[in-house]
Amino acid sequence: MYDLIVAGGGPSGSSAARAASLGGLKTLVIEKAAFPRDKPCGGALSEQGLAYLDFSLPEELIERDIFATRVVYEDRSITSRRNYRLAVIVKRSAFDSFLLDKAVEAGASTRFGEEVLSFEEGDDHVLVKTSAGEYKARYFVTAEGSQGRLYKGVRRRDTRDEFIVSMETEVPATNHAVDSYIYNAIEIHFDTEGLGYGWVFPHEERFSVGIGGMPDNFKKCRSMMQNFVKERGLGEGPLKGHTLPLGGLKRKIVSDGKRVILTGDAAGFVDAFTGEGIAYAIRSGQLAGRAVAAGDVEGTYERNCMADFGADLRHSLKLSKMMHSRPAFFFKLMMNNPVILDRLMEVPAGRGDYRDFLAWFIPRIPKFRIGAGF
Repeated sequence: MYDLIVAGGGPSGSSAARAASLGGLKTLVIEKAAFPRDKPCGGALSEQGLAYLDFSLPEELIERDIFATRVVYEDRSITSRRNYRLAVIVKRSAFDSFLLDKAVEAGASTRFGEEVLSFEEGDDHVLVKTSAGEYKARYFVTAEGSQGRLYKGVRRRDTRDEFIVSMETEVPATNHAVDSYIYNAIEIHFDTEGLGYGWVFPHEERFSVGIGGMPDNFKKCRSMMQNFVKERGLGEGPLKGHTLPLGGLKRKIVSDGKRVILTGDAAGFVDAFTGEGIAYAIRSGQLAGRAVAAGDVEGTYERNCMADFGADLRHSLKLSKMMHSRPAFFFKLMMNNPVILDRLMEVPAGRGDYRDFLAWFIPRIPKFRIGAGF
C-alpha cells in the first residue's frame, strides 16, 4: 500500500511525487517509457515556471536564455527585446529526467516500462492496474499529459472547441544558423493559414518549429506544417502531432471519491495564448502532492490551483480569443504602439499577469467592442 501513486513521470508527475515525498509519504511514480525519452515540445520554460521550482536548474540543462520575442503577421514583424530574461529553452528529455531525479532524491520510487491501464476507486484506497500488475494507494495522481486516457475516469472529454491541434518538428541546424535566424529570441506567427499560430524556438544545433490551432481550421495540419517550415527556409524534420487543452475553462480535476487527482495537461492547465504548459504542470503537481501530504484533498487542491494560477489561465483564454479573432487589427496596434508587446512580455518574465495586462490594454483598443464571447 502506497500513500500516493503517480501515473506519468513528466514535470507534473515528478513535481507531485517530490512534494508528497518531502511530506513524508510513500510515493510511487509509474512511467511507461524509459528515461530519458523524447518529448515533442518547444522546450520554453518561462521565468514564472522557473520560480515555481524549489531548487536551482543546472546551467547544463539550459540550451538558450531568451531575452526577446518576435511577433510575425504575414510579411511584417515586430520585436520586443528586454534587458531581463523572459524564459529559458531546455531539452525536454534531459529536463524531465532531472525533475524525476529530484523526486527520487526526495524519496519517491519509480517503475519504468509499465503502463497504467485503469484504476478503481474505493472508499479508502485506489486500485491501480498496470501492464505488469496491480498496486494500491490511498491517493492516485494522473499526470499523463494531453494524450492520456486515464483523465476520462474523472472528467469528460473535451469538445472540439475546447482543445487545439498541434504539429511540431525539430530541424537540425548549426548554432551559427540558429543564431543568424533568431539568436536569443522566440518567434511567434499569428494567423497561420486560418486563425492559428506558429512558432520557431532556438535550441542547441536545432530549431523547434510548430503550428497550432482549432481542429476545424487544422484539418490538413500535416501539409500546413510542411508549408510553414518551407516558408521559413529552415529545412525538414520528422513531424509529430498532438492535442492540447485550452486552459481557462471549467473542468473537473478531482474525482467524486476525492482520491484521484488530475494535474498538468490532464487537468487542462495550459496557457491558451502561448501554449505553455510546463509552468502549470509543475505548480499543479506541487499543489497535488502537498494536498495529499496534508491529508486534505477535498476542496483544497482545486481551491489552491484556482487561487494560484486559475485567473491567469482565464485571462489568457480571453486574450487568445481577442487576438485570434482579428489578428491583422491587433498586429497593427502593436506596430503602432510597441509598448503593447513590451508589456505583454512581462507575463512570461514573471513581472506581471494577464489580468493586469488586459486591464491596461483593453482601454487602449480603439473602435473595438468586446463581445460576450470574450
